Amino acid sequence: MRRGEWQRFVLFLVLGLVLLVLAYYATPDDKIKEFRSNALASAAFVLLAVTLLNFVYWLAGGEPIAAQLERLAGDLVSSFDVLKDTQQTGLQRILGTSRDFERKGDSWMGKLMSAKQNVDLMGYSLLVWSTGRDFHSEVLALLKRGVNIRVLVMDPSNPHFAALANYHQIPSIKDIESVKGEVIRAIAVFDAIAAAAPKGPGMGTFELRKIRTGLVVCQVCRIDDWLAAIPYLYSVVASESPLLQIRGAGAELFRWYTREFDSLWSLNP
Repeated sequence: MRRGEWQRFVLFLVLGLVLLVLAYYATPDDKIKEFRSNALASAAFVLLAVTLLNFVYWLAGGEPIAAQLERLAGDLVSSFDVLKDTQQTGLQRILGTSRDFERKGDSWMGKLMSAKQNVDLMGYSLLVWSTGRDFHSEVLALLKRGVNIRVLVMDPSNPHFAALANYHQIPSIKDIESVKGEVIRAIAVFDAIAAAAPKGPGMGTFELRKIRTGLVVCQVCRIDDWLAAIPYLYSVVASESPLLQIRGAGAELFRWYTREFDSLWSLNP
């Protein structure tokens, strides 16, 4: 046995003996003989069962039980590590594709309308957002409630605009001009919202900036202390890319993604 195995062996042995002694003293005097008999029978049964199971695993060419228990213990430790990382990074959930967000019962518009103070939206075009049902009126309702909204999209004149537009392999992307057309249509919706935005005390602000310098490599939707990030993959569209759900303004992932937004925002006044 390795040192770690010996330590576990001794630990379980000591715990077993302690529990056996406690059980012995908790047994009424008239049941002592029965207790001893049952204890010996149970020990014999466990030893025989472990021996037989190890023999069966050996015949089947599998791993011995001790190895499987060690692997199970390792998986348990890994699970605790994941929980610890989740607390530190703020990661709440990972979805294989962003389209699973609504498939699993959530609603993008419902999440948007839950905003109390701030909303940040960033993406290549955000056309899906801009063409969502009642998006224009819902955003105006948020502004009337005092919610501040910032929107970042790629500028069609950006020299790196074509960097992530994989029209070579993705059938839904015809060419660069079609992608530019999507951005232009989305910008028209955001401009209309900006023109209709309510003004005055207590009203929220709406601002759209187009990225002429830099590149959007992920879609970000931040609503107060909740954030969804969709890393853009070159080989698929955004709806088929993974989605990270993050909560907590002080969490690491939240800080990194909001920093990415703020960095591009300051680069493109």
